Amino acid sequence: MPHKPFARWLFATAFLSSSFLSASFASAEKSAVPHLSGQLKVSIKQGTIDADISISNIPRSKDHSFQLNTGLNIKGITSEDGSVNFAYRRKSLEQFYESFAYTIPSDVPNELYQPKALNFRYSGKYPVYDQAFKARSDWKGNIAFNGKSLRVDGMQTALLPIYYDKQSDKLYKDVTYDLQIDCVDCTSLFVNGSTPIRASSHRFVSKLPTEPMMYMGDFDFIELGGNRVLNPLVKKDHIEQGLTVVAQYKSLLSKWFNQPLANGITFIQTTPVSKKNSWLWVSGSTIVSISHDYYALDRLSSEEGDARYKAHDFIAHELGHVLFNSYPGLQGELSYIVEEGMAEYLSWNLVAELNGEKAKQYLLDWRKDRLIDKKLQPLHELSLGDDFFQSNSFRYNVLPLVIDAMDSLIGREKVIQWMQELASQEKSLSAESFLSSIEAAINDNDQYQHLIQRVEW
Repeated sequence: MPHKPFARWLFATAFLSSSFLSASFASAEKSAVPHLSGQLKVSIKQGTIDADISISNIPRSKDHSFQLNTGLNIKGITSEDGSVNFAYRRKSLEQFYESFAYTIPSDVPNELYQPKALNFRYSGKYPVYDQAFKARSDWKGNIAFNGKSLRVDGMQTALLPIYYDKQSDKLYKDVTYDLQIDCVDCTSLFVNGSTPIRASSHRFVSKLPTEPMMYMGDFDFIELGGNRVLNPLVKKDHIEQGLTVVAQYKSLLSKWFNQPLANGITFIQTTPVSKKNSWLWVSGSTIVSISHDYYALDRLSSEEGDARYKAHDFIAHELGHVLFNSYPGLQGELSYIVEEGMAEYLSWNLVAELNGEKAKQYLLDWRKDRLIDKKLQPLHELSLGDDFFQSNSFRYNVLPLVIDAMDSLIGREKVIQWMQELASQEKSLSAESFLSSIEAAINDNDQYQHLIQRVEW
């Protein structure tokens, strides 16, 4: 796993991703997928969370932990039936900024107990940021109460226990679940992988593994053509136009990758708990848009070229993540970084299909302009210990330009084949294996050396 905190590589203004195992991957070995069950009690107005959650079907690993948000207070960790109350250890792992790592020592010195199932009981009280007072910042891993809703992703926030296998560097964020949610002051509830419901209490069940991102509070939602928009903040006709564009991009991605994207997309539009932060991210098949005044679905039909191109870029980028989430691979820190570059490269080409090459050139120039006065490093120096390769400049600007340069050498069809191979491997991606994959894809040493030593874009 990475040696940098999640907040560094999944932070405020980045377009962030996570993994979703769609029906095409649902047939994967069930034994590898943890199952969550139990009850959450929430108050939007008070900012409180009370949980009684069991995790079962736990993978086996001699070196592991259970991640839970740092703002949660543990009442107890017990056997699933509550008959055994375990002693546990808590520590911070550098790669997990928002959560503590919980382990249970075994009777054997220096070894960990490997349970088949555990029950976690805990509670937390979080600040509620309404119009009167705003937080200094907001980000994907925040447990965010904005006065009208609660927003949590299913990975970084670790509101529900997440199993982490340190030996294989794998965070088991995709789970099946059976969760009862009771929110005393909510009108609507949503858990990724399930259908939203107008209620204050509901039992949500998913037999397909997914990242259990949650959104609940006082909001409405609409469904059009199998896609849903939660908390719609723009006119219905604009949403309809936007979802038409989404359908076109989904169709193109399915064709290019020969990978069905038949599942509906859920869009969530909500405001940050801060004054200025604005970004998008993907959790499973859910695209979350955080902003006070920028709604990408609305701007997809903007008459202003620059605004329209950027809105198309944002949405196409996130749909790229939805696509990659249907593959089993892309584990570890470098994989997440590489996925951002691949999604942005795909976005440029998708946008060009609907808006012409001038749109792609605009986006290329926009990314290149963001590299002016930056001290760039060649790809052959790639190291996760280096600040440059941890930066947004690398993942969103340099890396997609590298992939676009590969396109000019070997063509889009072979680039897509290369992407599929990366997304299908289940081992954690290293700098060496990443560079080797590029070398194999280009299959010309002179061209490969020129690409990985290039610093001017």
